Amino acid sequence: MKYGWIFILLMPFLSKAQQSDIDPAWLLGDWMRVYRGDTLIESWSRVSDTLYLGSAYKKLGADKQELENVKLLKRNGIWVYEAKVEKQNAGRTIPFRAKRGDENFMLFENEEHDFPNAITYRRVNADSLVAVISGYYHGNIKDITFPMSRIKAAIGKQ
Repeated sequence: MKYGWIFILLMPFLSKAQQSDIDPAWLLGDWMRVYRGDTLIESWSRVSDTLYLGSAYKKLGADKQELENVKLLKRNGIWVYEAKVEKQNAGRTIPFRAKRGDENFMLFENEEHDFPNAITYRRVNADSLVAVISGYYHGNIKDITFPMSRIKAAIGKQ
């Protein structure tokens, strides 16, 4: 039991150490997913060392349908993923606080939100990543996986 108390006492420091390892720079650029004939694009840009902006949209021929806008910002030393999804949450932005991360992985959580409760990004390699939203949905655990490939500069945002 003595070691259990030591772990409990160290938990805030361990969490902070894991949190400080997050470097979202690898998200920068444009990412694409084709699913059931739809082309979904997620784009990330850096405003500063503590603010990244993301957007997701569906391509509709020459037009696009906005799906989500995200601010990834570092507030008081903690990364916060603020998502605003079109036609959801009465137009409110929903914050998810970073819980863990490293140079290839980021986990953001908001246990108060209905769904999702967690958002993860995992870099597979320089040109591939997987995003997952997960949580409880109607009493069951549900996750939705979004594998994405980097859009090369030569391809552009056609």
